Amino acid sequence: MATGKIVVNFSIDSTYAEGKDKAVACPDPGVFCAVINTKVFDDNGQLRGSSCHMAWRLFHGDSPDVFEKGRGDCGDSLYVGRTPMEAGPYRVEVDIEMDDGTKGSGLYRFEMLPQ
Repeated sequence: MATGKIVVNFSIDSTYAEGKDKAVACPDPGVFCAVINTKVFDDNGQLRGSSCHMAWRLFHGDSPDVFEKGRGDCGDSLYVGRTPMEAGPYRVEVDIEMDDGTKGSGLYRFEMLPQ
């Protein structure tokens, strides 16, 4: 296994953002509530995509229970809120694995605001 450093940058897509790291809650069922953009960089500062895979978990507040989860290529956007999202704090945890065996992780905290 390679041991290079992986950096993950997160941001709520500007279509859904209500300020830095904030979006509006979606207490009613829907297709999704917000989009979180991700960018994954290897230890050389190179943006990674299809040769890099990501598993993510969404949590409400400090709960240990997974609220939603998914998988995809590094750099994919995360469509969250298929389950109704109430106002409050949330966090996304990601596990990254590149095709060369390099592994890493990331954490993003954000807030859903009342409608």
